[in-house]
Amino acid sequence: MGILAPEGAIIDILTGIYSGGVSNISLFLESYDGNNYDLSRQARGQLHLENPLLAIGLMVQPSLFSKAVSNAEFTGRGFIQRFMFAFPESHIEKADINSPDIPEGINKDYEKLINDLLNMPKTQDIPVIQFNKNAVHLLTDYYYHIRSELTNGILKDIREWGAKHFGRTQRIAETKTAGRPKITIKVNPLLFDK
Repeated sequence: MGILAPEGAIIDILTGIYSGGVSNISLFLESYDGNNYDLSRQARGQLHLENPLLAIGLMVQPSLFSKAVSNAEFTGRGFIQRFMFAFPESHIEKADINSPDIPEGINKDYEKLINDLLNMPKTQDIPVIQFNKNAVHLLTDYYYHIRSELTNGILKDIREWGAKHFGRTQRIAETKTAGRPKITIKVNPLLFDK
């Protein structure tokens, strides 16, 4: 499942706007790794979700971002640490109505990736991704680079978030290989230089 939205109304909902300020993020936490989820509700009975997976993509205003990262439950339970963030430079004053088209090759690659994801066969088996030696070497170097940055680098002030960064990077690589059984990932070293 996915929540993809140009605004962040889900953040308001999760902070408890409709439940008297009481937030319930348990399902969101469990679906990050696909852990089973059980909920007992007196009025509606039992709910069991097997291996729930949820992707969230939001484009939020800075004020909502600040509200989310300052929420003690979100940070204390690791909800915020599961996200990747981007803060693109505003180009509103440089906007060009005649901007170039997206190159056709990029459009085709993106369309193929989305179709591969949507057409993945349904299975109870968890896919296994095999990394080639070059990928293992790069991932190992990147892992220790992240650990170093957590200790005395750019991640030391955001350790809780930084500690999950290696896993997020792997998820991106895995998504790019979705639907391809027994894949050997060819990792571009530039991916890990950023």
